[in-house]
Amino acid sequence: METWNQREQARLMEIRQVRNELSIDAYGLVLKGQQIVILQPLWGRAIEVAHLRHQRVEEMKKRLKTGSWFPGMDTEVESQVERCNTCVAESKEQDTALPNTEGNPSASWSRVSLNLCRLPNEQLAAILIDNYSKFPVIETLWSTSFQDIGTALEKDFPLIGIPNELDFDNKPPLHGHALRDYLTSLGVVYCQIAVTVGHQKG
Repeated sequence: METWNQREQARLMEIRQVRNELSIDAYGLVLKGQQIVILQPLWGRAIEVAHLRHQRVEEMKKRLKTGSWFPGMDTEVESQVERCNTCVAESKEQDTALPNTEGNPSASWSRVSLNLCRLPNEQLAAILIDNYSKFPVIETLWSTSFQDIGTALEKDFPLIGIPNELDFDNKPPLHGHALRDYLTSLGVVYCQIAVTVGHQKG
């Protein structure tokens, strides 16, 4: 693990490497080219703002670097994403590349995907992914029983609306009749696909 001294030395080296790009404008702002150099007390706030949409690492870095810079920015972004359960879950979901047999959905939350996974803190969770925006909704679970999964869906559906279609994998515990019967009762068309997100435990 990198120590505090090592991190500070890396930041100083990064500043040294760009020293010829640094300047001060008429308003007293320190610039690196066209980017505003953010002072250390504001690094956390900058990361927080860039993280609002739970974008993946590269998207967060690109957003920050559009108009700002500070030494160690890449490392701070990576650390933030690694600590965020939502970012980790969304990244895993995107990496599985869910198949879409009927083309892309035309509206948000019209077609969603349901998966179970273990979050970095080992908490079991149900993840609903909007296949249109790729935005995740995460509900922690006590168990993989349909009772707990159904409770999570009943909590989310009033917020996002009942989708037209829902994809889920055909593996325990999502392969039982209870989930299919529940979706049918709501008028949701379900599609069982072979997808695994994270490390499932029964």
